[in-house]
Amino acid sequence: MSYLYHTITPHHHKGELIAYVLRVFIKKGRDVNCLETRVFPINNPQNFKSTYDLADLYGKLTVADLKKGGAK
Repeated sequence: MSYLYHTITPHHHKGELIAYVLRVFIKKGRDVNCLETRVFPINNPQNFKSTYDLADLYGKLTVADLKKGGAK
């Protein structure tokens, strides 16, 4: 069994990037199930990277917590 998160998927609306979508998965053998989907809206269109970094950090911390057994 392993936990992983999908590197952020950009979400576009009418040609503009409006959010990053993060998905956390659990993999057991060949089965992969999504545990959580979270949306990180872009608050500053001039600085997309800060939103990406926030979503990426959330993914890393969530997976680390799941591996420790913190979330049931």
